[in-house]
Amino acid sequence: MRFLRESLKRDLKLKEEAIATLDGGMPDVDLKEIIEKFGSEKSPLWLVVATDVASEGINLHYFSHRLIHFDIPWSLMALQQRNGRVDRYAQEQQPQIRYLLTRSNNKKVDEAERIVRVLAKSGK
Repeated sequence: MRFLRESLKRDLKLKEEAIATLDGGMPDVDLKEIIEKFGSEKSPLWLVVATDVASEGINLHYFSHRLIHFDIPWSLMALQQRNGRVDRYAQEQQPQIRYLLTRSNNKKVDEAERIVRVLAKSGK
């Protein structure tokens, strides 16, 4: 996650205070502080990179309408929970949800296509 944060900061030419991370190892107080900053119009924070810790119990639809998945969970319900952070009742903008699927030359770790097939089958 640090690599992603630093790469985004560099590539998007962001200031340090414009990007933050959320992960399950953080104290609840720190998580809440970042979410509050993200929701403040006066805050310089406008990009949050998060693990699955942000997939439930956090309402982001007041502050954001864009979500990019950097991995795909095995569960359709988990995917819907993640999307639900920005795709909720009272969302004022059309949610923009994207999925980044990466491929590997190593067949043992290249599971993106298989996960998508499993999710598509379970969604029928």
